[in-house]
Amino acid sequence: MNLGFVTHTMMPWMVNFEQELNRKLFEDDSIYSEFLVEGLLRGDSQSRAQFYNQMFNIGAYSINDIREKENENPIGREGDVHYVPMNMIPANQAMAPEPEPEQERFLEKRGLDLRQQGAARRGRIKNSFRGVFQEAAKTVVRREKRNILRAVKDHFGEERSLTSFEGWVEDYYREFPDYIKRQMRPAFTGMAESIQELAAREVGVEPGMTPELERFMSNYLDAFTARYVGSSRGQLIALARRSMEDGLDPVEEIETRLDEWEERRPGKVAMNETVQLGSAVAKTVFIGAGVQKLRWHAMGSKTCEFCQEMDGKVVGIDEPFLARDDVLEAEGREGEELQLNRPTLHPPLHQFCICEILPD
Repeated sequence: MNLGFVTHTMMPWMVNFEQELNRKLFEDDSIYSEFLVEGLLRGDSQSRAQFYNQMFNIGAYSINDIREKENENPIGREGDVHYVPMNMIPANQAMAPEPEPEQERFLEKRGLDLRQQGAARRGRIKNSFRGVFQEAAKTVVRREKRNILRAVKDHFGEERSLTSFEGWVEDYYREFPDYIKRQMRPAFTGMAESIQELAAREVGVEPGMTPELERFMSNYLDAFTARYVGSSRGQLIALARRSMEDGLDPVEEIETRLDEWEERRPGKVAMNETVQLGSAVAKTVFIGAGVQKLRWHAMGSKTCEFCQEMDGKVVGIDEPFLARDDVLEAEGREGEELQLNRPTLHPPLHQFCICEILPD
């Protein structure tokens, strides 16, 4: 009864009050008003605590993530550390577990050679980190959505100032990258260290993050953040301009787009970045080990025709598998072609590509 009362009777009014207070009283995004209904939701608090405990134990939430969702201040940088369940150690210190004998025998029964077995293990690591990436991206998108909604209602109120909104967008996305990196770094680092150990084992070098790989990871995270911010900024400005030109309500149009981001973007980030990062880290390890050639290996029994076309292709370590503006055609896909807009240095070839690189 209490939950129904809060959700259906009180919440619409409280949200209206909160939005109006925030719009009129506060300019700083870190300061806001909110009704606390904890006393009416004691049972719900217990469920929420169980949920937080589960998410913390699988490494999806940090202490600061939980405190943010409970409107509590962060405890400092140490609160941004994520933990993994195996030994409850920081995720950025977690290494890939030793393959179990049953897994090794399964891979051997499939008729895979040693290089293909290594690629299969790396593929499993990517899949195991997908949920961690998705939860980290959800945190980013939710913060982004909340701040943008507040700004949209401020700048497209009675005056409908497109210029002031565009200025706010530019200012906001100069600072937001730091938040993205704090949230995403544990996932990126944890997976990179796991992939590094497996790739190092494949080519017989010492496991461990080298200075070269650490620099690569820093640059990779910078590049990911720049792509993410560029996409967000570009979509918001273009959508605001088009709404004003077409006589549409920019608040409604942008709110609809933000709902789409919240629903779909974390999954896309998780899918794309686990595949992309895993292959990039493996290639960096192979380069450091002195490997001279790489082989494209299409994984799985339902590989698309384009990936089958790439399967087995060998290139020099510094050469792309496909050059920019190359057109890939495949048997069984007559009349279709895959147009590349950038060099393909390693998998993925397309969004749902399940391919790996092998040292040749």
